[in-house]
Amino acid sequence: MNSIILRGRLTDTANVRVSPENSTLIARFSLAVPDKTHRNHNGDFDVDFIKIVVFNSLADTISQYTDKGSEILVTGRLHTYSYQKDERKVYMSEVIAERVEFIANCNRPETIIIPEDDDELPFR
Repeated sequence: MNSIILRGRLTDTANVRVSPENSTLIARFSLAVPDKTHRNHNGDFDVDFIKIVVFNSLADTISQYTDKGSEILVTGRLHTYSYQKDERKVYMSEVIAERVEFIANCNRPETIIIPEDDDELPFR
C-alpha cells in the first residue's frame, strides 16, 4: 500500500502549466509540514518541505483557491524517480495528490447561496 496524508501550508503559489504532450493540467507546489516529533537547536519543531503534484481538475482547483500560506490536507501516494544531471544521477520524491481539503486561508467562498425558487432541490 502506498498512501500518504499530509497537513501543512503552501510555501508559495502553485506553479501551474499544461503538459505539451497530452494537454494535462499540472500544478506543483511545496507543502511545509511541521515535524512534531523532533525539535531543532532553538527548541522549535522542525519543518519538512514536501513537493506535491496535482493533475487536471484538482490542479485547476488548487490554482483558483489557494495561495502562499493556505493550509490544506493532502491525501495521495509517494512517487520517486531519477534523472541525470552533470553526469550524476539525481533522485527525487514527490507526493501525487489524489485528494485535497482546504483548511485555512483559502480563497474559497465561505457560503453557498441556493436560489429560493429552485424547484429541483430534494430537501424542501
